[in-house]
Amino acid sequence: MLDRVPPAGISRRALLRSALAAGVAAGAAGLPAASATRFPEGGLTGPKVARLGDSITQFAEYARIGGPARLSRRARGAMTWVKTLFPAFNDDTWHDPEDLRQGRCMRGSNNGIAGDHLGYLSPENPGTLLRWDQEVAPMRPEVVLLSVGTNDLNSFIPASAVRRDLGHQIAAITATGAIPIVTTVRPRGALGRAAWAMPDQASDSRYAARREVNDWLRAQASGRVLVADVNAYLEDPDSRAGAGGDWLPDLTPVDGVHPGTPAAWAEARALLPILRTLIADDNVYGTDPLAPGNLLPNGAFTGTSGLIGWGVEGHCASGWAIARKSGDARMRASTTTEDGVAKQVLQITPGHHDTTFILRTDPALLPLTDLGDAAWLRFHLHQEVSAHPGWLSYNPRLLLSAGGQNWTLLAGALETGPGEFLPAAAWSGWPATHPVRRQPGDVAVSCSVAITVAGGVPGTPTLRFSRAQLREVPDPRPAWNVAASGVSHQAEPFLPFPAIESPASGDLS
Repeated sequence: MLDRVPPAGISRRALLRSALAAGVAAGAAGLPAASATRFPEGGLTGPKVARLGDSITQFAEYARIGGPARLSRRARGAMTWVKTLFPAFNDDTWHDPEDLRQGRCMRGSNNGIAGDHLGYLSPENPGTLLRWDQEVAPMRPEVVLLSVGTNDLNSFIPASAVRRDLGHQIAAITATGAIPIVTTVRPRGALGRAAWAMPDQASDSRYAARREVNDWLRAQASGRVLVADVNAYLEDPDSRAGAGGDWLPDLTPVDGVHPGTPAAWAEARALLPILRTLIADDNVYGTDPLAPGNLLPNGAFTGTSGLIGWGVEGHCASGWAIARKSGDARMRASTTTEDGVAKQVLQITPGHHDTTFILRTDPALLPLTDLGDAAWLRFHLHQEVSAHPGWLSYNPRLLLSAGGQNWTLLAGALETGPGEFLPAAAWSGWPATHPVRRQPGDVAVSCSVAITVAGGVPGTPTLRFSRAQLREVPDPRPAWNVAASGVSHQAEPFLPFPAIESPASGDLS
C-alpha cells in the first residue's frame, strides 16, 4: 500500500517504483473501470503526466500564432476526457510561439510531433528516443503516456525493429523512475490520405506488422510497465474479412488515422482506470468558488438576476447571461441547489437547424486591473451533461482582450472542429483551460461556454454548471523544469541503437 507521504529519505517516485515492481498495479492495464485494481490509500498526489508521441498526441491540443493566439484542449484528445473526468494530475501545456516544429506552438505535457517516428528523421521530426533524452526527461515527469509506432509501421519499418526501438524507449523512461503507460497501436483505414491499401487492404503487409507489435506490447505489461490497450476499444475485429486492423465503423476517422472525438472518448476507457490506479483521487484545480482569488463575479451561480436573451426563457444566475447566438432551438434556464451546491441548469429543445447558445459572465469583459502584466490565468468549472446524440459543443472558453472585441488569446477546454459530434453519453467532470499568459496590453478577460446542438435530433439535452472559477495560477514553466532542459530544436541526429533482440516479456529493466 502506498502512503501519501513516503517515509523519511525515500522519494515518492522510488516508493511507487517499489510498489509497482511488487506487482501492485500489474492487473490494471487496459481493464474497464469496474475491473481495475486501485490502491486502497495513496498513490501519487498531483503528479506531472507527460505525453510523448506523434500527431495523435500533438493534435490533442490546438495551438497557433498569427491573429489571436490559440491554445485549446480538443475533444478529439483522449487525455482531454481523462483529465476532465479525473482532474487529479498536472498536465499543463502552454503557448510557445518559438516551438514551430510541425506548427506545435506549445510546450509542457504535450510532447507530440506530427509525423514523428521512434528514430531520427529530421530536425522537424527528431524522433521520440532523442526527444525523451533532450526534452521530456529533464522535465522529470512521474508518469509518461507513450503513444508511438504507427508512423514507423506506415514507413514499412519491420515489426522487429519497431519492437526493438519501443523496448529501448520504454527502458529509457523507466530508467528515470517514471512510470510508462504505453498504448497499443491504433487501427488504420483503407480510405483517406494515409490509407493502408498497398496493393490493397487485404494484403497490405503493415497490418500484420501492426498486429505483431501490438501482441508484443500487450506482453510487456508488468509491475513496471503499464499497457493501455486502446486498440481493443477502437478496432473492428471483423474488418478485412475477419483479419481485423480497421476501425469500428462508428469510430472511423475521416483520414483513416487520427482519432476523432468518438474514438478519443473510447480511448479514455482504457486510460482512465490506469491513471485512477496510479494517482490519488484529487482535484488540482480546486473545487470551492468562494475561496479567495476567484475573479468571477458569481462563480457559485447563486441568485436569479442574470440576463436572459433571445431564444431563452426562465432565469439565469446573477452575474451571468445566456442567449441564443444562431439557429432556432429553444432553451429553458433555471437555477437549483443540489446537495448544497447552486447550479445553473440549461434545458434545450432542438429545432430544425444547428443552434448555438452562449453562457457568459456579465459583464462580458472582466477588468484585469488587479493582476500583474504577465499573470497566468485558468478558467474551470463543474459541468454535468445529459446523454444526447446531437451534442456539437459545450466548450468553456477564456478570451483575453486588449479592448472591446480585440482578442489577443483564445483558450478552450473542450474544443470541437466543424462537423464533430461530442459523445452521446452522460458525464460529469471539470473541464478546464490550460494556463494562459496575459498578453502585453490586455485589459480584460472574458469567460463563456459555447453550447451547440444539432438540428433535427430529438431529445431534451440538458447541462448543469456549478463552481466556476477564473483564477491567477502560477507560471507553469518552472514546474515543468523547462529552464533546465537544455532543449535544442536543431539537435544532432540520434544514432540508432545497435540491432539486438527485443527484450523478453516483462524484461525491460
